[in-house]
Amino acid sequence: NQPERAIEYFDLMIQEGFLPDEVTYIVILSAITKSNNLQLGMKIHQEIMDNQIPLTPTIQSQLMNMYGTCGDISTALKIFDSSQKNNQPERAIEYFDLMIQEGF
Repeated sequence: NQPERAIEYFDLMIQEGFLPDEVTYIVILSAITKSNNLQLGMKIHQEIMDNQIPLTPTIQSQLMNMYGTCGDISTALKIFDSSQKNNQPERAIEYFDLMIQEGF
């Protein structure tokens, strides 16, 4: 029930004209993951890109977790691979460790 309430509050926030920041996206991605709502997760991912929110390690980790939990392992791996292509091998190892902790 809590994830659905978080999603409802997120929608209300958007309707009122507030622009989400990194922390807001982290929280909503966590709620989406718990509700196993891949379509909404994809929509939020696109909003992150459209709003030019920096893909910090925490955002990337939440995106990988959301996609993996919702069954889209291919996209989760693409996000993981993108960290390596950006000369961020240390972050790739951190992401891999987080994936292990999350049960992948």
